[in-house]
Amino acid sequence: MGELFLTVLNMSLTASYVILFVIIIRLLIKKAPKFISYALWGVVAFRLIFPFSFESIFSLLPHNTNVVPITHDIIYQQSPRINSGIEVIDSIVSESLPPSTIGASVNPIQIYMEIGGYIWVFGIVALLIYSVVSVLKLERQLKSAQLIEKNIYEAENLKTPFVLGLARPKIYLPVGLNDEERSYILLHEQTHIHRKDHIIKILAFLVLSIHWFNPLVWISFMLMSTDMELSCDERVLKEINKDIKKPYANSLLSLATGKLFLNGSPLAFGEGNVKGRIKNVLNYKRPRFWVIALSVIIVTAVGIGLMANPEDKNSTKVSDDSDGPMKHIQVEITQPGSQVLTGVVVTDKDGYKAGDIITVAIDERVSYDVASIVVGDWIDINYSMVKEKDSPEFVATHVNRITGLDYPTTFMLIENGDIIKSNTLRNSRVASEMPSLILSGSPDSSLRINGVPDSSRYLKIDIGSLGNKIYYTFEKDGSYYVGHDDMHEISRETFEELMQYVYKSEIIDKQVSRQTTLEPTAAEFSIEQTVSVDMVELDYASNDIVIFHDYFGLFVYDLNSLQIIRSLDLKPLNCHQTQGDNYCDVSVSIDGNTVQLHPMSSENMFVYTISDNTLQDTAYMQMENSFKSQFVPIEEVINSTRLGNYSHHAVHFDTAEYGYLHTEDGTIGTLSYVRGDMVFKLFDIKVSLSDRRPMIMVNDKIYMDTGKEVSIESVIQIL
Repeated sequence: MGELFLTVLNMSLTASYVILFVIIIRLLIKKAPKFISYALWGVVAFRLIFPFSFESIFSLLPHNTNVVPITHDIIYQQSPRINSGIEVIDSIVSESLPPSTIGASVNPIQIYMEIGGYIWVFGIVALLIYSVVSVLKLERQLKSAQLIEKNIYEAENLKTPFVLGLARPKIYLPVGLNDEERSYILLHEQTHIHRKDHIIKILAFLVLSIHWFNPLVWISFMLMSTDMELSCDERVLKEINKDIKKPYANSLLSLATGKLFLNGSPLAFGEGNVKGRIKNVLNYKRPRFWVIALSVIIVTAVGIGLMANPEDKNSTKVSDDSDGPMKHIQVEITQPGSQVLTGVVVTDKDGYKAGDIITVAIDERVSYDVASIVVGDWIDINYSMVKEKDSPEFVATHVNRITGLDYPTTFMLIENGDIIKSNTLRNSRVASEMPSLILSGSPDSSLRINGVPDSSRYLKIDIGSLGNKIYYTFEKDGSYYVGHDDMHEISRETFEELMQYVYKSEIIDKQVSRQTTLEPTAAEFSIEQTVSVDMVELDYASNDIVIFHDYFGLFVYDLNSLQIIRSLDLKPLNCHQTQGDNYCDVSVSIDGNTVQLHPMSSENMFVYTISDNTLQDTAYMQMENSFKSQFVPIEEVINSTRLGNYSHHAVHFDTAEYGYLHTEDGTIGTLSYVRGDMVFKLFDIKVSLSDRRPMIMVNDKIYMDTGKEVSIESVIQIL
């Protein structure tokens, strides 16, 4: 009962705007034909009857009226609030509403709404009973009425004529009217019946009964009744097509009671406001065509403007979980608690911006162990309502914890086996958002996928934070899926949102605030060292050079001279971590000359230029035209059972060959670059004649396997 009353209350509040607008328009066009103002009340009826409408930029309603003034979730809100569109009223009413107690079985607002619903129904019943009783009483008074002709009756106890009945309406006239008076009055009443005014007034009274609590609806009912009579008078004067204003006015004068007559029954309405009608008749002038045309255009435009809702730019801020999928927002927790959480919005979502501070009120519907959430955790909140005061408040319906997800995410759009678009997002917040987004559906273990999806066009998502797992996003048989092993069925909305990520050109837009030149140092290592557990990363490969890195340094191998021509020690740059929060992301330009090194925990990056061996410390900016778009997963090249000492990615050349890294025993010394049937030993081992100790050449310098540099003269002397 409370929810039904709340729906009617919202309709009544929105209609109040329309009633006030119509009253103002009615005053402005008082010289226009009265059927114009009479027609405008149809817009009011539309707003009072229908709980929905269409949206338009031409709406004449205040912007906030497109948002439900009183949400159905108000009974769950910790601090109840209305949104009528009038800030002063909203503030006064909202402050007077009792706050809820989290954990309580019943909200005070819920009690008030239920009580209000029963009072509302009682008012409707009372008005309808009064109306029926009035008709029955009136019929007893009319038993002595004499039939004159057809449906016309005369009664001695009447002061004003009226129409009674619905299917077969009857006209009742007072006794004592002369022939001229009777003819004009009959013509007026017959015009009412011809226009179906007797039915319209019944419907209007029923609408009034539903919205009896709104005084503006009572006012609109009376004004509508007045406009009905005035427009009917004008119709009579127009149809007779001669000057009868004075005799017609005299006939009305004979019925004047000095009071505004408003019969309590919708099934019988009399001729009220006789003096106002006489004045309108005497001032009546047959309107010109252009006046009528202009009036019709105005009333049509105003009518459409009042029936339409304004375009709602913030509709996603309020969610009713009974009307569709729940809204969700990601929050980084700043203050944990068992019942209330405080945090910062992570990414722009559902009308909120990153950085907005919100409060999350936990109710009994949350099954997650909220007490385990600590400062710094990222949570994905499904919510049922939003309250805006000093800060938004959410009532959470589900809390999903997502942590350790601050690694870059690569998106590749594949069509017929070819990469047509690729983008790597390095913003930690964006990357953290993705697992929650792609797993927004319910897992279904019955759905499996083997290798590449059976589709010509799909999205491949490589999320480094999940151990370089590759997710395939594709459409099949009208459904949408995302998954690695087990598939997750997702909505079309989520699927399209994922597709948008591949087209994002730049996530972080920071200007370079400073730029410091550093002295690059060559890498120090031993060929007997083992590579990292994550294997050496292949960063670039062309017909001329290969660029790769690991914790022991960054290297540039010349495929023509068959030697390493550049190396860079990564440890001084704090860019030698291959995993964890300080993971170093390496990007190489398409031409292979610029290397960008970005420790994920830092806002800065290092730019290494290979051609002139220079190193600069600067603010982080995402690299445009990164070579990463050329990579394919190693699974496309090597049988999965043989994976281990291979680089995670390979380069697919135009010759249909693949280039990748491989180590035989997991040591630096056996690290090779493989392209097709060619194998390049990246650390070419030179063995001395004296002590049989291995040496390598890097950057035109020779090193012992211990990392100690030896001179060319010494080597020549040894040889």
